[in-house]
Amino acid sequence: ASPTTAPVTSFGVAFDTFNCVGGSGVMGLAVSGGFVYTAGYSQLTGQSEDNTPRPTVMKYDTALDRVWKVRDTTVGSGILRAVAVRGESVYAAGYVYTPGVPGSEQYLLQKYDLDGNLVWSRTWGGAQSDVVTAVAATPLVVYVVGYSNGAGLGGVVVQAEALVAGVDVDPAQRRRVDAGDRGDERDRLAD
Repeated sequence: ASPTTAPVTSFGVAFDTFNCVGGSGVMGLAVSGGFVYTAGYSQLTGQSEDNTPRPTVMKYDTALDRVWKVRDTTVGSGILRAVAVRGESVYAAGYVYTPGVPGSEQYLLQKYDLDGNLVWSRTWGGAQSDVVTAVAATPLVVYVVGYSNGAGLGGVVVQAEALVAGVDVDPAQRRRVDAGDRGDERDRLAD
């Protein structure tokens, strides 16, 4: 087939036959147990989704056929920027926000099981942009990194501050450690 007639296939979708209205994007990728996991957002109004970008996690097999897609409509608008798999758990991280409101981003961390069921979802942050950009998991702690623009550690307003957080895998024991310009501070995540 010539380059102009050959279908372009990406993650199980042949774009020469796919009629899409809306948009979606993948920001994070993880491979585990013979599967590929992606994190991003989906707003495919032509596929019966609402006109809001929602945090989305997808799982693909080795042939890149989609096994499942989870589009979380419970947290509002949001984008997942990273995904990690550890044992029987999939962790996705990014941010939620209010459309049209600059600086409304809040940290988002979610845990799914390997079948795509949401186990828990947590948001936190301050008065300005708070975004998680990467996630990694150990058996006991999920680590996230990102940034905050606004009120930082101790309520001090800063232009930009780094986030390094460790969140216990057991939600009853969630802890966060922020590390930024002003040193380390430990506190508990609110439910």
